[in-house]
Amino acid sequence: MKKKTNVVALAVTLSIAAVSGCNSAEPDLDDGPDRLADYSDGPLETRCGPTEDLQDVEQYDGLDGVSQAFVNLHERPVGQIQWLNDLATRYTNPGDVNDARWCSGTQISADLFLTAGHCFDVDVNGWTTPRTNGTTTPITPQQMAGEMQVNFGYQRDATGTLRTATSYRITQLVEYRPGGLDFAVIRLANTPGNVWGTATIVRQNPAPGATLAIIGHPDGRPKQVDIGNMGQVVGTSLRYSDVDTLAGNSGSGVLEGGTGNLVAVHTSGGCTMTGGSNRGVAIETVIDNSPSVAAIACHNPAGASSAEVCDGQDNDCDGVVDDGVQDPCGGCGGNATPAGVQCAQNSGSDWCFHDGLIECNGAQCCCKLFIPLTECKGIFEF
Repeated sequence: MKKKTNVVALAVTLSIAAVSGCNSAEPDLDDGPDRLADYSDGPLETRCGPTEDLQDVEQYDGLDGVSQAFVNLHERPVGQIQWLNDLATRYTNPGDVNDARWCSGTQISADLFLTAGHCFDVDVNGWTTPRTNGTTTPITPQQMAGEMQVNFGYQRDATGTLRTATSYRITQLVEYRPGGLDFAVIRLANTPGNVWGTATIVRQNPAPGATLAIIGHPDGRPKQVDIGNMGQVVGTSLRYSDVDTLAGNSGSGVLEGGTGNLVAVHTSGGCTMTGGSNRGVAIETVIDNSPSVAAIACHNPAGASSAEVCDGQDNDCDGVVDDGVQDPCGGCGGNATPAGVQCAQNSGSDWCFHDGLIECNGAQCCCKLFIPLTECKGIFEF
């Protein structure tokens, strides 16, 4: 989204910074709604180099480091966060964010969406978020999330005609800046991942020089893409050059150009006309600090299929955790479900029956004949 930046004031600020000896070669600037210094309204944007290379996803020419097929395959799970357009019906002071196109992000499961944490910071620079009725107190990040939606398919087709987007309400701010890091996980209504697909998350940072792509909604525009190269991992951030990002790109997934794996959450602009790099939270850092993302991440470093193990991880990288290897009670009791055996409750009975069924009670399973469940403790004995 566009920032409410005073260009004259910005120019003065830049001049002061130059006089004071500040290094402006690579400023750390959020590409979201909360930083005035995004330059999206000023002479300097967070683009890398003198020209902006962003292209509409359905008009991408395939000449910038990845193929058209790559963009077509990976653009669908990308969505745009937008404030609802009826805030004044619920707040006596709705602020000035009504209907604002806010941030970008990526669907990572049927109902979970990964984005930047600062998209839910209250009273961001130059903006006023809604106030709790009868007070001057801003609503909380959790309440803010409930006043937003995510739009999928907000993009132009190959002829330049704007498509009709499909919107899903945010129902929960699941994780907000865990570990003090700039990312968030939100839950959406009606499982959009089943319709729009999900990104693949692998616990592996890309190699230096790898091709990277960012698909998102710069300046609140219909969905666009740009491609560049991996720089290096510095602390918790992954840096990349020659990938243009503008206000509204915050939260965009950074994709590795060979595999399409999501390798970072874009948060900050740092490019200038002559160099620098933009950056995001590296995926290994996200996984290490997010139980939600860790639970669905593919833990095979190469991203290739491997045998599924009952360990709370997606070993075979099919997007489903512990599929086909849980015990009959749905846990990891150390035993896979015996072939042909079904799991059944026996009306609350304290006894197990060895008649082709397995009695389940919470986390306990039993296959002994006429033995109390309290003695079974997940052991299968026939």
